[in-house]
Amino acid sequence: MENKKALKAVLVGLMAAPLLLISEPASAGTNGQQVEVRAGWAVDANVTVSGTNQDGRRVSATWRTDGWGNAKTDNWWWVGPVTIHVRRRSGILIAPQLASRNCSANVPKVQWSSNWVHVDCKV
Repeated sequence: MENKKALKAVLVGLMAAPLLLISEPASAGTNGQQVEVRAGWAVDANVTVSGTNQDGRRVSATWRTDGWGNAKTDNWWWVGPVTIHVRRRSGILIAPQLASRNCSANVPKVQWSSNWVHVDCKV
């Protein structure tokens, strides 16, 4: 009798195991994504992202690139079309027209692979 109960418990566990393997996106990643802007290798720039946030509000904020030329909108979540303005802060400009650049991206509301959208907007 005990063996039957143990076998039944094992079988129920085996049937439920596949349900545990189904991955869900992070809860924040189901209502917008964060944006990482790549301004160019070691570029010192200000990056402004404007668009709609996860609450449906139009917002705009500015970040400075890190030492690698990337700016991340940590804890800012975007949905739909965003506009990105990158403006060099310093450095030798090979071509003056590359001092600033405007780019755009369409940020998905839900993304299964990560909570980040990567945008190349090199100056």
